[in-house]
Amino acid sequence: AAGGAGGMSSNSTVTSERTSEGQEIGPRGFLVGGAGAEHKMDKEVSKLRTMVSRDLSIINARLNDGVAASGLEVQELVNAVSATQDDIGRLRELTTYISDGTATDRDEFLLARYPHLRRAINARRNIGRCFRELEFFAFIPSTCERLRDELHGGEWTAEEWSTIRNVSMEHVELEVMLVEAENSMKGAHNFNDAVVDSFLDGHVQNVWELGEEIRMRIIAGMGDAFELSTTNPAGMVALVEAVEVYERAAESFERKRKMQKVAAQMMKAVRPSATDAGGGGKLRFTNMRAAALEQLYQDFEMRGVDMFRGVHE
Repeated sequence: AAGGAGGMSSNSTVTSERTSEGQEIGPRGFLVGGAGAEHKMDKEVSKLRTMVSRDLSIINARLNDGVAASGLEVQELVNAVSATQDDIGRLRELTTYISDGTATDRDEFLLARYPHLRRAINARRNIGRCFRELEFFAFIPSTCERLRDELHGGEWTAEEWSTIRNVSMEHVELEVMLVEAENSMKGAHNFNDAVVDSFLDGHVQNVWELGEEIRMRIIAGMGDAFELSTTNPAGMVALVEAVEVYERAAESFERKRKMQKVAAQMMKAVRPSATDAGGGGKLRFTNMRAAALEQLYQDFEMRGVDMFRGVHE
């Protein structure tokens, strides 16, 4: 009996080892697989803990880097946050702007049904634009002075002709602004022509005097156009481009004025009481082309005469 009991104990021990052999124990002490298959989530929990631990380590390292950042880097971060806050405020402000009436009902802005607020917002935008334009007029003298310094500073240098082109491109923008300002103010009939001329006179004189200086430099360059085109083709191209910017500005303005006249005529046909908006401005862009062509003609004529005399001598 004792032997039988011993055999049964031995068999039960062997059987227990066989049933547990190859079984995986989870972190909570349960079998994984076989009878404990329902606890396989322990594996996923362990993986998740590892991933979270790794992510926290990365975050901690980045926080330490942030603590060790220089004052300049911290200031850049503060400026970026401030700029973002300003952008968010601007976006909130834009949501209150009124559409031009062509949008669908779904795209209507928040204040579309509030006409008094609409007028207030439009007035605010108009005032802002007026201040920007006044700021532009205030900077005209300093801008002209800067362009004069660049124009004279580039004389007799390797960059002389490209400097003339760059100065011309900025100068023509001043002329465009003044020509359009005169045309708009006189064409709207909201201002007396004498008042407009008095307001623009000082700026017009300053800008057009600078235009005369630029034209003299262009004429001087065209006087040596033959040599310049053979010795410095890039300089000749820059000189021609300096002339063309004024031509393009004049052509663009004339097209715009013709379109305004056509629109005013159409408006009068629909509503006879409408005022004519085709401005009566007297300002004209500096005519660089005529002076450049005249000088170019004289230069080639003199060279042709010299060559003809040389052949006959």
